Order: sequence, then structure tokens, then C-alpha cells
Amino acid sequence: MEQKQDLKITMVIPAFNEAATIEGCLTAIFAQQHPFDEVILVDNNSTDNTVEIARSFNVKVIQEDRQGVVYARDAGFDAATGDIIGRIDADTLLEPNWTLELLRVFEDEEVTAVTGPVYYHDMPGRATGQKADTFIRTRLDKLSVKAKFLFGSNMAIRKSAWNVMREVVCHEKAYHEDLDLAIHLVDYEYQIILDKKLVAGVSSRRVESSPADFRKYMKMFSDTYKEHGIREASVTIPILIYWSVYPSMKLLRGAYNPETGRISLEKLLLGKTDLRKNPMEE
Repeated sequence: MEQKQDLKITMVIPAFNEAATIEGCLTAIFAQQHPFDEVILVDNNSTDNTVEIARSFNVKVIQEDRQGVVYARDAGFDAATGDIIGRIDADTLLEPNWTLELLRVFEDEEVTAVTGPVYYHDMPGRATGQKADTFIRTRLDKLSVKAKFLFGSNMAIRKSAWNVMREVVCHEKAYHEDLDLAIHLVDYEYQIILDKKLVAGVSSRRVESSPADFRKYMKMFSDTYKEHGIREASVTIPILIYWSVYPSMKLLRGAYNPETGRISLEKLLLGKTDLRKNPMEE
């Protein structure tokens, strides 16, 4: 068995116009108790200063001209030289022990890919939110047979498995690329696990989407499984959960100021909203 200290870890971050979040993301990456061996930012045609900020850190920046997070992911994974490839979004904030937990997970040679729970770092009630997310993901993982999942904001995969998957994953705009990858890993009988200790903070900015765009985003979730012939009951549960919390989350997002930790009616009434596009369009 490979010793955990011998495993090299590459982190891949797809990015499109992420100047507002990338500094915090990279600061957390370089504050790890066990450092990454390589950090790759994949610039997907940014027009802001995302790249300039990234280059102020010890980051390898590569360019992917084909627009879409699936192409940026592919480029980053292909360029990775580590044994393990971590994958997060540009607004993810890793816990300081993330790499240590990752090495612990991959000491088990049967594990091919891993994902973990998240909390919203820009919303109140972090502890409650993390417990709820862990509970839901754990139950879904136990319920599903073929509808296993990876969460692109907090996941990792063995490079050796990606070398196989890169030839079979889909690039349909109607699919969530992280779910599609999980589906194909299961088809090849690779083991995906959910590890409760692999925790990361993510942004709640997705709820800034209009109801129409949010509906499209949710439809991508169900379509990814349906188009692969998977119709488990567990697929509909997260959709129902997301829709049930979307109105209150959108309201709270508009009123909450993460810098002050306070809810403000003035911010809700006067705050500017930057509507979030679907991931395949970014």
C-alpha cells in the first residue's frame, strides 16, 4: 500500500471572472496544515483580474478557451501531476486540515474518489447548516445505488482513474459535470465515498439566480441522471430540498452582510444582486 506521505496532491480550480472570490480561496489553500504539491487555476476566458490575483500566489495558471466548467475541469485534470486531484470552485474556502483528511481517505486503495459536506461561509448559522448538509448527503449516499454523487465544490479523484474517465465522460450542456463523472465512475465499478471530515465552505451565491435560472439549474440535476438511465427516488430528494429552501435562502442572502455578520433590511432593499449563470455557461 502507498504510504500517505508519498501521495502527491494537485488542486484544480476552474475560474471564470472570479476576482471577487479567488483571493480568499487561494489564501485558504495556502494555509493548509499539509501543503498541496501543486495548485492549478484554469482560466476560462476571464475578463477581470482573476489571473493577476492568482499569479500573486504560487499557482500554475493554464488557459482553456472552450467556454464551460466541464472543459476547464478537463484541462486542469489533464495537466495535474499529482497522484490525487482535488477539485473545488473559486469561491470555496477549505478547512485548514482538508489535505490531511484527504490523505487519510486515500490510504484506502479501494477508494477512487471522495466528496464531503459543506457549509455556507457567507450565510449565518454555519454550524447548523453544516450539520444539515452532512445529514442530507449521508442519507442520500446510503439511499442511492447508482445515483452516487460528487460535489464539484469539494471533491477529489485519483489521477489514474481520471486517465480512464477522460475518455468516457460527457460534455452535454444539460448535465452537471461532477454528477456525470460520478455516474461513469460507478459504471466502471470505481468506489466513491462521502467522508464527513472532508469539510469545505462554499458560497450561497447560487440562490441569487432568478427563479427561471434556478429552475434550469435544478433541471440539469435531474436530467443528468435521467439521460443516463438512472431513475432512483434519491434523485428527486435534493431537488425538493433545494426548492423548499430557495425562497428563504434568497431573502436571507439579500439581507445578510457576511463582513459584519449582521442582517440588514437596508441591504435587502438597496443591495445589488449579481445573478448567477448556469455552470455550463460559465
